[in-house]
Amino acid sequence: MGNACCCSYNETYSASANTDNANDDVIKLSFDDAIQQNDLIFYIDELLKNIVNHDGSESMSGKDVVCSATVSNYFQYSSGLIEKIIADMNKDSDKDFKSTLACVAGKMVIEVMNGAGKLHCVGVGLSLVGHVLKQMDKVCNNRKQCLRLLQYMFALAKHIKQLDEQLEHEKQKLNDILVFIVKGSIMCISQINSSKFSRIFSATVDAEDLQRFESQLGHVYPDLILAALVALLEARPTFLPPSQGTYPDAVGIENARDKVIELLDLNNKSRKAVVVYGVGGIGKTTLATAVYNRILLPGYKICRLNIDQNCGLQDLKLLQQQLLQDLFAKNIKLRDCVEGREKLSEIFKSEANQPVFVFIDNALKGSDLTELFPRDLSCLPIQSRLLITTRKLDETNFILQSDIQRSAYIVDILSSSDARKLVCKKALGNVNASLEKHLSIDKLVECCGGIPLVLEMVGSNLLADGSNVSDWLKFLKETLQNGEGELSESVVSCVYDSLRENSYKEAFLDIAHFFQNWKWAEVGYIIGEVQLKALQDAALVKNSKQGNLTMHDIVGARARWLSKSQRITSVQSLKGVFQDKQVQKLGQVKGICLSDNEEKIQIAAEDLDLMSESLRVLCLGKSSRVEGRCKASFQNLRFLQVVNNDDSFLPIDGNKYKRLAFFNGNLSTEDNDFELPESVHLMKLKNSFKLPGSLVKLSSLEKLKLLDCSTFRSLPTDFGQLECLRYLTINRCENFMELPESFSNLARLEELKIYWCDMKRLPHKFGQLNCLRHLKLRGCSKLTSLPESFGNLSSLEKLDLGFCSSLVSLPQSFGELEKLKYLSLEECQNLKRLCDNFRCLQSLAAIDVFKCSEIEEEAMYSFVALKSLMFLIIRKSSKLKHRWYLIKERYPLVVYSGNNLVSSAVNTIIISYGNFLLVL
Repeated sequence: MGNACCCSYNETYSASANTDNANDDVIKLSFDDAIQQNDLIFYIDELLKNIVNHDGSESMSGKDVVCSATVSNYFQYSSGLIEKIIADMNKDSDKDFKSTLACVAGKMVIEVMNGAGKLHCVGVGLSLVGHVLKQMDKVCNNRKQCLRLLQYMFALAKHIKQLDEQLEHEKQKLNDILVFIVKGSIMCISQINSSKFSRIFSATVDAEDLQRFESQLGHVYPDLILAALVALLEARPTFLPPSQGTYPDAVGIENARDKVIELLDLNNKSRKAVVVYGVGGIGKTTLATAVYNRILLPGYKICRLNIDQNCGLQDLKLLQQQLLQDLFAKNIKLRDCVEGREKLSEIFKSEANQPVFVFIDNALKGSDLTELFPRDLSCLPIQSRLLITTRKLDETNFILQSDIQRSAYIVDILSSSDARKLVCKKALGNVNASLEKHLSIDKLVECCGGIPLVLEMVGSNLLADGSNVSDWLKFLKETLQNGEGELSESVVSCVYDSLRENSYKEAFLDIAHFFQNWKWAEVGYIIGEVQLKALQDAALVKNSKQGNLTMHDIVGARARWLSKSQRITSVQSLKGVFQDKQVQKLGQVKGICLSDNEEKIQIAAEDLDLMSESLRVLCLGKSSRVEGRCKASFQNLRFLQVVNNDDSFLPIDGNKYKRLAFFNGNLSTEDNDFELPESVHLMKLKNSFKLPGSLVKLSSLEKLKLLDCSTFRSLPTDFGQLECLRYLTINRCENFMELPESFSNLARLEELKIYWCDMKRLPHKFGQLNCLRHLKLRGCSKLTSLPESFGNLSSLEKLDLGFCSSLVSLPQSFGELEKLKYLSLEECQNLKRLCDNFRCLQSLAAIDVFKCSEIEEEAMYSFVALKSLMFLIIRKSSKLKHRWYLIKERYPLVVYSGNNLVSSAVNTIIISYGNFLLVL
């Protein structure tokens, strides 16, 4: 979008999808009205409350919210804009909805912005969201997703309003976000059955499209955060908006968050600890995470620690190592917690020249904290902060023994209105509007006691017709009357018992014991995607923003209690089972995980055979040895890990593992003919002597990782037969030299990572990998060139060639990578020239050419010609000094060094407004 032209405030703007019809008066808005945007924000807030938390007898809709004349003008405007966009889209009837939406919406918004100036950047976004919300009475099967998107886009529009004046030089960025909001609004409005647009607009959007759009929404915030950061560096007061998607299910959190931030008092020079405490399931982690994500911590060294409920000394030692790594970049292997405390105290006193901010989540026992930290916290640098969540304030009393202030915030139960809102919010996707009129809903909310975990689980497990509201009410009342245990634990048990399929229950228990904080996709392969989705719908597990599977500590503890004799995680428990020598008891064991146990144990193969029918997970660590060879068939085994340098106990016949989904281990004996079944989806080999002979027969294999396999020189010549392979990682296999020519047959490969290997070349037909999106060839120091077919990688978005020190040039076809967005050439010290058509990479948003000391000065012309470039990391070398003025003309420079603004003459770190430029 070009520079916006500002009209006078008394003008009336008229826009049309057809620029030749400038007098069309469908879209009109007085600029006097446009100034009153707070009125519109207030109205949309009321709409959201009415839709999500409606108390009346009418259907859930925003129509009973009275709108002012200002809002009516806005809605008349947004209605006209949407109709124009739809009409223009219908002209391209030969194209589908997805292919025309972006260009048509962008075209219309450009016209609006060129005529209206920056005021409409906020007003248009807000009015479009409000317009769709007002018609939310009937939506096709995606009502819940539409409402979430609209809530997020409303928050985004408000952030634009807040940053509008401070980012006045960055209209391009704000306008781009407006186009994004327009697209989302059109997608949502296409779902509305009863809207007046259904007569002329037949395009529909399925749930997958909405989910993809919601995911893209998360990428808009970093842009705003970067711009806000620049404003901070220029000493302008700036609000840094957190991503709305960070805690989408949080309700009533804003006031509590602000009070905890006030207690932290970051400007105070003293050392402080703030303890957030309350009963289990009350929302301590959610609140503390909201605080952690909200505050700006310039000048602090930061670390976040999550303490498991069953945390032992070995786990605490690992957390101490994380502290040393995150705060001081020291990779130290500790013997025990005593050494860890001594090392932390020593480094805090001698090397810490900056305050630290440590967030400790779920410190349930005082002994966890006393074992984790130095006895005297006075060794912490001044102005340091600890943010701790726990159930009892007394568990943090050790803090009082040091020269450090302790403040406490008790998390209260939710108010009745917020509690009702949370239940309805969780139920909105699978419960119709009649639920909110159900006479028992308020009594149900009251029985939940205002505890978010209970409210969330109850709301997520209400049936579509509301028929089980009375059943839940009866259960909660009986539980409260009996007074047996915590309410949240009883609710978890009830939800578990109500799971329809036994496979769902087994998957839930497996996750609680073995797979918490694993990658969501990987767990889906192991236990089944259908099972995982059922557990998510029941609010027993969650998919974090980082793509990890998480489970509330109360939920996990209850699951482990339900299955403590069937799933074994300690040597002592396993010895107890073997000592009984009861065949029936051995036949009930469904999982063994000894990967973290240091105590040695020998297991007889015949004992494992007795578990063969029930065993689902088998994970043996370095101290676990199996005597003999198993003979039975392990038909229910889903996950197998062997890292004890002895795989000779495994049955050779792969048919004896018919359902195995994930193999993790090392094949260490040269003469072992162990075969894997075709059912394997994921494989990870570390320090392995060889690849399994049946590798190319694994027709279901989607993900393969090869780590520290020093004897590997190449992959099998017929490796290209793995038709389902999507992800391949080869890391620190220092003798690995080449990929086979058949590699180019991997038609579904999406991600290839090869780190720190001696690979010399890529296959000639490498460009045939049309699905490849991410490629990392980092540290391949002997790679001299890329094949000419490289430019045919039509889907490639991210490319990392960092530390490929022998790479001299890029192929001429390189400029044909139309979708390439990120490129790293870091420390490619012999790279001299880019390709002639490098400037054709118009999607390229980020380039890292740090320490490319031999790169020729013509590269400067290519960099400044890239219109989409936002991030450039470069060193001001002697070869570039004659063309450095080109960079200065391209970037309005702001210089930043450490924590202080410095003179522009200092070439340290340079951040450009709207673009990111590092000069080191």
